Amino acid sequence: MSGGFKKNIRIRAPNVLGTKISVENAQFLISTGAPDFDRVIGGGLAIGTLLLIEEDGSKSYSNLLAKLYLAEGLAVGHPLFVASLDESLDKFVSNLPSEVQMESKVKESPQPQQSEDPDLKIAWRYQHLPTGAPNASDKPAEFGHHFDLSRTVSAEQLGAHKITKWSEVDTKRDEFQDDNLPEQLKSLLASIVKELTDNDCWIKSSVPANEQPKQRTVLRVSLLSVGSPLWKMQEKHLPAFFYALRSILRSSCAVCLATVPTQSLESHVKSRCRHVCDYCICPSPAVHVDGKVNPLLSGHNGVFKIHKLPVINSIAPFKPETLDLGFKVRRKKFCIEKLQLPPEVAESEEREQDDVVQPKYAMDFTGCGSMTSKKLDF
Repeated sequence: MSGGFKKNIRIRAPNVLGTKISVENAQFLISTGAPDFDRVIGGGLAIGTLLLIEEDGSKSYSNLLAKLYLAEGLAVGHPLFVASLDESLDKFVSNLPSEVQMESKVKESPQPQQSEDPDLKIAWRYQHLPTGAPNASDKPAEFGHHFDLSRTVSAEQLGAHKITKWSEVDTKRDEFQDDNLPEQLKSLLASIVKELTDNDCWIKSSVPANEQPKQRTVLRVSLLSVGSPLWKMQEKHLPAFFYALRSILRSSCAVCLATVPTQSLESHVKSRCRHVCDYCICPSPAVHVDGKVNPLLSGHNGVFKIHKLPVINSIAPFKPETLDLGFKVRRKKFCIEKLQLPPEVAESEEREQDDVVQPKYAMDFTGCGSMTSKKLDF
């Protein structure tokens, strides 16, 4: 008769390149390429999730976020997969912003010279400790980088990384079978599955403590203007495509950023796409009315709207400090700040109405709440 004793084996967490573990839900997070963007969505994008960015009229800010997302992948060494039927992918990738090289503020201290006098000894417990300043390799990797939007990456940097571009329909790939999707979307899903297999990004069983875990990587997928007229699809195909894509991401070390021209979609299709995706945001530019901008948006390029955040390993999604957010595009930074009304200093008729007129009957009252005297009567 066998007993109920079972040996407890400690399981090591996998080593994933360019990630950090969230303290909220213990999920692996990657950076979006904009530290302020990471802050308002809970620290970063969780692995296996889908981010939906609703495009504005000119697609300038949605494309900027996609470029920062891909540039962050170049900075940390993630393989990239870019797909579009509207943009020239060679031109889009060549215009990725370059990383800002931050100067080290802490100067390396000189290592102390070891004394050759045999009579000078230290305690036995400190004999095997390393001496001198710590090595740069011992420091944790930086999470989230800043990029110079006025400079682009060099051709040598692009050639050193693996970047897969998808812009044509490959009818030979029929690994992904789905009668509800057109040929373009089935070919795109099959190409993503192939990239996940080639980069060994599928999630596998945990590694026991006695085995050294192999370093894994994250596939960054970027889909530009999905659902535009050039894709030649019906509106019902777009939510079905995102549903199939999310099922693939859930079982892999990959994150997808998709931009969608929601202005040309029906309201029910837009709501279904938001429901299927994990994150949904919209960088809306500032609207000029009669040559003037809303005072609330003074100094900002637009409003940063958050429509949806995921619920992963928790009972409620991450809740930012406020949802009234605005964004600024600077030379070396994409800033997201809280919107605040400017102080009203100038005198106006509206401010004169704020003055409280003392009623005549206030003279009959005495005590602590008397309105005729500035002093308190006790």
